Amino acid sequence: MSQFDEAVRGDAISIRYVKELTKALNDLRKENQLCDIVINVGERAFNAHRGVLAASSSYFKAMLTSGFTEANQDVITIDGKAEHFEMLLQYIYTGKLDVSWTTSQDDICGILQMANYLLLMDAVSNCTSLIQDLYENFTVEQMPIKVAFKYLLVAKANDLMDLVKSSERRLQDNLMMLKKCKVFLEDASVEFMEEFLSGDNLATADEEEEVLMLVLEWLKFDWDNRRPHTYRLLQKVRLGLVPEDRCNELLDDSILAIPECKILIDKVDQLMDDDTVSEQVMALRKPELFATRSTVTAPVSIETRKYSLSYEKTYFRYYNAKKQVWEKMAGLDLFPFTFHARPEDKFFLVASSFMHWWK
Repeated sequence: MSQFDEAVRGDAISIRYVKELTKALNDLRKENQLCDIVINVGERAFNAHRGVLAASSSYFKAMLTSGFTEANQDVITIDGKAEHFEMLLQYIYTGKLDVSWTTSQDDICGILQMANYLLLMDAVSNCTSLIQDLYENFTVEQMPIKVAFKYLLVAKANDLMDLVKSSERRLQDNLMMLKKCKVFLEDASVEFMEEFLSGDNLATADEEEEVLMLVLEWLKFDWDNRRPHTYRLLQKVRLGLVPEDRCNELLDDSILAIPECKILIDKVDQLMDDDTVSEQVMALRKPELFATRSTVTAPVSIETRKYSLSYEKTYFRYYNAKKQVWEKMAGLDLFPFTFHARPEDKFFLVASSFMHWWK
C-alpha cells in the first residue's frame, strides 16, 4: 500500500462507524439511559441528551450553553405538535427525516416550521426539496392549487425564499384555478395580493386579462371590506394589455363608481385611442400599464465590444417599479461595461443614439 493510500484511509470518515454511533445514541435515548433533559411538547415528554441536542442545533446550543434560564433546567417546553417534534428528534439522532410524497400537507408544513424554528437547516432543506419535487411531479389536478398557496404562506412566514419563488410560480402558472380557490380568496391579504401582482412572472400579454379577473374575484369575495383596496390593486394590473371590450365588460358600475378607478380607466382608454403613438413607445412611456410582463429566465451578462456612437449623448435607463419612474443606470457611462441581472430582474436598455457594433 502506498503512502497516499494510507493517508486517504487515515483521513477518511468511516460510514459504518457513524451509523453505529448514531444508532447507539438513539438506543440510549429510547431506553432513557444517560438522558439529562426532558422536552415537553404538547402533552408528551421526550427524553434526550443535552450534548446531542446542542451539537445538532444552534437553537439548542444557544439555549443550553448560554445564560438562558433553560440552561439550568432539567425540563424545557417547546410549542408545536408532539408528533412533529418526535420526527425531528428522530432526525437529530439518526439523520433520517421520515417525510415523503404521502405525508400530509399539514404535517409537512408543521415539520417545516418547527425545523426552521429549531434551526435544523438540513431538515428544512429536506422539506423544501420534497415540496419542490411535488410541484415537478404532480399537476394542479393531482395536487390542488390551495396546497401550493398554503406552502407559500408558510414559506413567507419563515423567510424561505427558494420555496417562496417555486410556490409563487405554481400559483402564477395557474391563475384561472387560483381565482376559483376559496381558500385563496378568503385568506389572501391585500398586502399579499399587492406583492403577488407586482411580479413580472405573473403573466404574458395575452394573459393579463386573467390577472384582472383574479383581482376582481378577490375584491368581490368580500366586497364590503375590500372595496377600499380596489384602486390600490387595479394599479397593479397592466390594463393597457387587456382587450378594451373585456375591460368594459369586467369593470362594472361598482368599480367605475370609485372616483380614482374611473380616472385610471379613462386614462387608459385615452392612451389606447391615441393612434399617433406605437405600442412599443407606449410600453416605454407607461410600462405600468402597457409593458408586457416578462423576465430574464437565467443569470445574464451583457457586455459591450468595440463600438462607435452617432451622437455624443447616450444614456441607459431602467424602470423602478416601486417608484414607477425611469432612472439612470449607475456605472454605465464608461465603456466597455458588463451588466449582470438576477433571474427575477426585468430590464430595458434605452439609448438616445444609434450604435454600431463590431466583433
